Amino acid sequence: EVQSALNEGSSFWFILTLPTCQKPLPIDHNQYKKTTKLNILAAEDNAINQLIIEKLIVKLGHKATIVNNGQEALEILKKVNFDFVFMDCDMPVLDGYQAVKQFREYEESNQLVHLPIFALTAHAYKDHDLKVKEFGMDGQVLKPIKPTEIEELLNSIKIN
Repeated sequence: EVQSALNEGSSFWFILTLPTCQKPLPIDHNQYKKTTKLNILAAEDNAINQLIIEKLIVKLGHKATIVNNGQEALEILKKVNFDFVFMDCDMPVLDGYQAVKQFREYEESNQLVHLPIFALTAHAYKDHDLKVKEFGMDGQVLKPIKPTEIEELLNSIKIN
């Protein structure tokens, strides 16, 4: 049936008779895994940690770009569009806190879409998560890096 009124809209409805399903189909939860390849920047000054995070990102099916310090991160963030950033907090030249603070200012002044940035840190003290957020980071991942934690975090990313 149809009901319609000028300048008010229309309503449509119908009755559909379908056969009942005898046995529900099995659900393949793997079909819902994220298939989008993310472009990820990781700023880390330790060569071993660089290798670990790069191999993990690639193993999870994403593209990894690795830089050595916050200054290099800031420079590349202004030139390349990334979907996600891992930022070590304590690095030479420019630390992660200041790099993110400066990038957030750049992001705002250029009216860019908010880029998810997570601290990579060994700082497990009580209020460190508040400190990283004060500098504009969205959260933190504690070292040593746990692959399942990284995978869950990356699977939760929504590309803008």
